[in-house]
Amino acid sequence: MNKTILINHYKIEQNLIKKVLEISKLPDGRMLLIFSDGYLFNGLLGCCIPRSLVKYEPSIGIFKPYLNEKWDYVVALSKIACDYRATHEAYFVYLLAHEFGHAHVGINDITTHIFSCIMQSHIREASKDKITQWHELPHEKLFDQFGLLVARSIFSNDQVYSEIKSLTEIPECKDKERLEVMLSLPPFKGFDSLRKELISFALPYKDELIRLWKKERSDLSKSNISSILELVNDVDEMFIH
Repeated sequence: MNKTILINHYKIEQNLIKKVLEISKLPDGRMLLIFSDGYLFNGLLGCCIPRSLVKYEPSIGIFKPYLNEKWDYVVALSKIACDYRATHEAYFVYLLAHEFGHAHVGINDITTHIFSCIMQSHIREASKDKITQWHELPHEKLFDQFGLLVARSIFSNDQVYSEIKSLTEIPECKDKERLEVMLSLPPFKGFDSLRKELISFALPYKDELIRLWKKERSDLSKSNISSILELVNDVDEMFIH
């Protein structure tokens, strides 16, 4: 059964949070759920981090005041994300449920979560700039699909579509390309095939990814900086399903 420690600086309605939690059917464990203006690296709207991986995320400070609390994973949304609650409520629900999608995989299949993290950090270089955007990655597409599923379970399809469409029409919108792709994503069908999809996606860049992972591990071994690659005994095994 999921238990939640709620840090709700922006007074997001409890009933709405409850609805999203019920539909998302999160894995067993205790979640730290933060709606706060705490620091998120590079202007991220949200994040999800299993407790076992917190030491590898020194640049994300939003959860640090709560390290003495007992929790298994943290989901956090930034002030920018929370502000959408007043203007684009279906989009806000999508953002929250997207992070809950990360939680499903991070708690139920930590190896796949780690694979997605280490691939994401090096795929641009490994692909020689063929892949430059996060929304091109299989796990991000999947969690977008899950976020949309949850949003459409609470609001109408028309409302979800119109809110996303309206965001793409804002001249300064930074996520226009991703939002436009979201409008035509196929329906969510589950998390079970993600590892296979990640392997297929990364396979053309396998040799270069492995080289970059080994180089990072070697470079970090000469310093005192921790890396999630410490948890991978054999990088070649990442490509075995």
